[in-house]
Amino acid sequence: MYEDDGKLFRHVSESAWDLVTSNNWSQFASDLVDEGNLVPFQIANDRFSMDRLQWITYPYEWSPRQLRAAALLTLDIQLKALECGFSLKDASAFNVQFVGPKPIFIDHLSIERDPGTPWIAYRQFIEHFFAPLMIAEVVSPTLPWFGIDGLSVPEASAILGNRGRFSLATQIHIHQLAKRIVPGESNHSLGLPQQPIEHRRAILLQLRSAILALKLEVALSNWSDYYSTSNYSQEQSKEKEVLVSSWLERVRPGSLVDLGANDGKFSTLSASKGIDTLAVESDLEVVNRTFDSQDFTFVRADLTAPSEGRGWMNLERAPLFERAKADAVLALALIHHLVFAGQIPLPKVVEMISSLGPHSVIEWIEPEDSYAQRLIARRVSGLHPYSREIFETALRENYGEFSSHPISGTHRVLYFCAR
Repeated sequence: MYEDDGKLFRHVSESAWDLVTSNNWSQFASDLVDEGNLVPFQIANDRFSMDRLQWITYPYEWSPRQLRAAALLTLDIQLKALECGFSLKDASAFNVQFVGPKPIFIDHLSIERDPGTPWIAYRQFIEHFFAPLMIAEVVSPTLPWFGIDGLSVPEASAILGNRGRFSLATQIHIHQLAKRIVPGESNHSLGLPQQPIEHRRAILLQLRSAILALKLEVALSNWSDYYSTSNYSQEQSKEKEVLVSSWLERVRPGSLVDLGANDGKFSTLSASKGIDTLAVESDLEVVNRTFDSQDFTFVRADLTAPSEGRGWMNLERAPLFERAKADAVLALALIHHLVFAGQIPLPKVVEMISSLGPHSVIEWIEPEDSYAQRLIARRVSGLHPYSREIFETALRENYGEFSSHPISGTHRVLYFCAR
């Protein structure tokens, strides 16, 4: 795969080229594009290309309900494929991305002619989707995602034990499947030579029904209702919103990353101005509850330990901070958390924010602020130095210019920064 003129081009084998240029394949894939379920593609001048997505996120950065949305999309495409004489040869969660709240399929070349056998990607679907979702439902909402292969069926069966025993789908697709797996056996060797389409459709529908029935709830955290309990008055909150809005209109970024976005109040403001927005939030409950009601892309990540590179030589899947590069960055009500709770030196926090984009809004919160005091009180020793002098020195080292804009009647100041 390579990029040219804003498009991604894929090298296609001769046999795959014959398939994707056939009328049936082109019509099926075009229908998926029209439905918003497949990334738009072009076939011209002997080249296969697709539109480039602004944001790339990975399954280990999703909430349980995000993973469910991706699972349902995969099943729905496979169901539609069977009706049209095709099948997915891969059911990797990495084949799905999010454009705003909507999952979209990206692996065009995994759509092949239906071989008439049991779904070749069935076990991969269980390991990438069904097994992690069942663990999230009955064990812990933090998705158990290891490496780049999801959760193996034997591991899932061991973790679940008797939990989920009342679920017929769990018994069939995890416990019974685990008993049939021979160590070292490939994912593709469990199927029978041929299987009626009605049987294959019934298995997919059973999985779909079981996944839809999951509640996938996450307990409320201390920050789940941050904006409704913050120490901003209604007037002060509006003043902050107006300042950020005017900055966005002046800078006019094409893309923006909102660090510590909480429920996405300011990500929503950014997206409303036509800006491609990525909201980064560590609170699993918030992401799980709100991701599908937004006009931006949500990713769940702890900024003190963001997703690292994964796969071969840690290069197959890029680290979050490489994928979160943008024209502009919002860091509102954030830096005191990273310094006091995360134990990150203040200059390093500013350096991190600056590395993600040339324009930033950073909210400075004085130590006297009540929320800062709460965090300080939790650590009686080992606090990193935290002062406005240190903060502004770090701004000078990382930005060419900055200006300060106090919020009336608060211990908070917005800094508009530019490199």
